[in-house]
Amino acid sequence: MKHVRLSLLILATVLAAAGCHRGAQPSGPAVYKDTQLLIGTTVTITLYGDDERKLKRAAGAGFAEIERLNAVFSRYDPKSELSKLNVKAARGGTFPVSAELAGILNLCLELCRETQGAFDITVGPLSAVWRNARESGKTPSDTEIREAMKKTGCARLSVDKKKNTATFRAPGMSLDLGGIAKGYITESAMRVIKGHGVQSAMINAGGDITASGTKPGGDLWALGIQNPRDPDDVLARVLLKDAAVATSGDYQQFFEKNGRRESHIIDPRTGHGAAETISVTVIAPDNTLADTLATALSVLGPEQGFEVLKKNFPQAHALIITPDKKLHYSPGFKKFMAGQYR
Repeated sequence: MKHVRLSLLILATVLAAAGCHRGAQPSGPAVYKDTQLLIGTTVTITLYGDDERKLKRAAGAGFAEIERLNAVFSRYDPKSELSKLNVKAARGGTFPVSAELAGILNLCLELCRETQGAFDITVGPLSAVWRNARESGKTPSDTEIREAMKKTGCARLSVDKKKNTATFRAPGMSLDLGGIAKGYITESAMRVIKGHGVQSAMINAGGDITASGTKPGGDLWALGIQNPRDPDDVLARVLLKDAAVATSGDYQQFFEKNGRRESHIIDPRTGHGAAETISVTVIAPDNTLADTLATALSVLGPEQGFEVLKKNFPQAHALIITPDKKLHYSPGFKKFMAGQYR
């Protein structure tokens, strides 16, 4: 599924950078900031250092890495490797894939197991059913959902990392990396930027935030988490260093009929939109994990979700908002918060 992050839901406070970019000030470090439309959203890279030309080169390399990986993982670009694989997957069988794609597919299968099946990249057929519903305004029938579910499930996909192959055990299968690709891509872009010697950096990909180091003077990166039902209401503020934040919710892409809202985040267990949450924000050491868990916990809800974090992902922390508008914090989330919280 294509997870569209509400760019205003997580607001990165980068007050020193204005416009496209600005060089060193008389009494301060150099800063470079640029925004491009990539991976279906706005991507802003903000860098601090002592040489604006170096920062500009690093940002350019980061954007180039995002474009490179999008050409591998995008489900919407018919020329991408994933799109070409999905065409083959529709008939079932075993097919060669690049080492890069094999690596992320294998990781996704591990994450599927560790999240009790809540994170499942094989939901492509179900995503298609609900995408058609949004476009037509017609609720899909139970039969349509049951037929789509026959083509889903992590057990129907296997990956051989040694041979770099993917095997599809049911006709009509298709993969959707929307719940991990943005995080994986931006995390890779951050590694490229740091490889250029830049340690103070932030990437904001439509609300998926990756923060490296601190701002000049040692200040942490400050983020405001907004209410998914009221964009003027900031629910909490968090401070980050060498960490990532991702948010998933039902606030932008959804199907609504007769007062019932179906989130674009699919619950693989039911074939319907995730119903346990309206918003999930995850803080993790890297954006690959934050992105994945924001999806999985949207499906699991606070009780099961926090158990999964405790058992398999103790380094990750979450704020979950349920349909009754209650805020649920995992124990470790509050240490990142600035000031009072609800």
